[in-house]
Amino acid sequence: MKRKHQRIAALAALIPDGTSGAPGEVQLLPAGEFRSGDVRPKDVPAWIVDRQVADNLIAAAAQRTNPYVIDFEHQTLYVELNGQPAPAAGWFRDLEWREGVGLFAVNVEWTDRARQMIAAGEYRFISPVFSYGPDGRVRRLYHAALTNDAGIDGMAAVAARAEHFHADHHNQPEESAVDEETLAALGLKKDASAEEIKTAVAAMKAQQGHVLAALGLKEDAGEEEVKTTVAALTTKAGEVDETKEQLAALKSSHQPNEVVTALRGQVADLTKRVNERDVDDMVKPALEDGRLLKEQETWARELGESNPAALKKYLDTAQPIAALRGMQSGGSTPPESGEPLTDEQRSVAGMFGNTAEDLAKYS
Repeated sequence: MKRKHQRIAALAALIPDGTSGAPGEVQLLPAGEFRSGDVRPKDVPAWIVDRQVADNLIAAAAQRTNPYVIDFEHQTLYVELNGQPAPAAGWFRDLEWREGVGLFAVNVEWTDRARQMIAAGEYRFISPVFSYGPDGRVRRLYHAALTNDAGIDGMAAVAARAEHFHADHHNQPEESAVDEETLAALGLKKDASAEEIKTAVAAMKAQQGHVLAALGLKEDAGEEEVKTTVAALTTKAGEVDETKEQLAALKSSHQPNEVVTALRGQVADLTKRVNERDVDDMVKPALEDGRLLKEQETWARELGESNPAALKKYLDTAQPIAALRGMQSGGSTPPESGEPLTDEQRSVAGMFGNTAEDLAKYS
């Protein structure tokens, strides 16, 4: 992604008077639109901090492993130039937004040296270094410093040095940490805002949820679980080439709604085929060994399609009728009219509510 000019600024805010030394909280940024005393910024009308900006900065602070440093006179930025050490004046981890007032660093831990210097009035201002976007909204907080420069001339030099320092040490594109290829995949323009990126990512996550649901998986399913499920579907399909095309499209698509619909249809078709095969495997043997009569076949198949467990239970308890195995006559000519019925013939007749006389009448 092409690097863009970073917008980094520094300004100073008055440290509140601590009656017992250094205060436990300091204001870093004011609420609303603000400018520095040295007529900055020059590239935007004003810097902006509102509740949304503050929430983003607070969330970023919560994700940090190391605390933010407060040094003396921004020496952290000049170590490489002057070779002097950059001792810490204090540290903070927690940020707090106060509506209508601004963003504060709270639970500040000062060094003994800094605490004494602040209590003695040797330092009066806190100067945060931050980056901001083309709309002036503050995007990132880097660190802060104790200073006695309220932002007349010196702050412009500090801001310039901060920009150089963070460009060299972090090598971050100012506009977005998302590369152009990813932005295009999300259907966004190169200058998409953080809010637009967040919305697009949320939409993609929702689509992924639909895909996982179509595969019968939970939202937190891991990559291996997805691969296993896809492999099982491929094997079960029986139509390997067509299924592979569907699955390949599913893996590569950034907007898989059409793929999900197709896959759902295929899964439903496969399920229907498997169920029909399973029912067939139960019904055919039952017809052959006499557990089912031919007249019961339609009923049995419908039961199997709707409740295969019920059909299996029925067939497991049904008693085979020897007279219905294969041809009832065993391949020989049936007895002529008037011949006595066998026990098996009488049994079959009884099942249909017929007597021996009924059979003789129609034979």
